[in-house]
Amino acid sequence: MRNYKVINEGNRYTIGQWDNRYQAYIINDGVYGYYYWNTEEEAQCAADAYNRYEGCEWLGHHGYGNDIINEAEIDDIDEEMVELYRLFNAIR
Repeated sequence: MRNYKVINEGNRYTIGQWDNRYQAYIINDGVYGYYYWNTEEEAQCAADAYNRYEGCEWLGHHGYGNDIINEAEIDDIDEEMVELYRLFNAIR
């Protein structure tokens, strides 16, 4: 199970997966420091949704085009995945 938490970075927020074993955030997962939100509440909503989501997603895989959803493709994609991508501002 994912364990993403909100991290304050100055005047914006990102989320990172906390590793209890190492007592540190996993910073090379493609999510930490890549996605940002203006408020802690928005970031917390995204972290909670990402922690719960069990479907297919590619939010941490950048450079291949899978980390975004094209607006024209929304009707062909699982609704729960679309909502997750909306929370990450990853629909273009």
